[in-house]
Amino acid sequence: MRASLEGLWSRVAPGGILLVQFKNFEKLVAERQRFLHLSWSQPPDESIAVRLYDYHPDRVDFNVILLTRHGAEWHLRHQVTALQPYRADDVSIPLRELGAEVSVFGGLALDGFDTATSEDVLVLGVRSGN
Repeated sequence: MRASLEGLWSRVAPGGILLVQFKNFEKLVAERQRFLHLSWSQPPDESIAVRLYDYHPDRVDFNVILLTRHGAEWHLRHQVTALQPYRADDVSIPLRELGAEVSVFGGLALDGFDTATSEDVLVLGVRSGN
């Protein structure tokens, strides 16, 4: 993570900002929510997406099961993305060490961040200067 943040931060101009947004994994892991809301589309390109999480000691797997209908036939596709359960401090502390003025929010509305209730983490790093 640190090497990635260093690379991103090195590209921020004086007076510029760096935004890093990700799921609030502390809340997600504590609640162990498995299934997300179904999403679907209407015919003629009918599809149903089932999205769910699998929890492991060192990661969270995000699964998408996609059912699509072509004519009378349904087709199934499954994709798994392994996610590293980062915390707000995993991003904010290294950015502060790199010299950023850091604020942590609970999402794009810039509301306050709470590990127990915020759905997302948004870390805002500001580089001083003109």
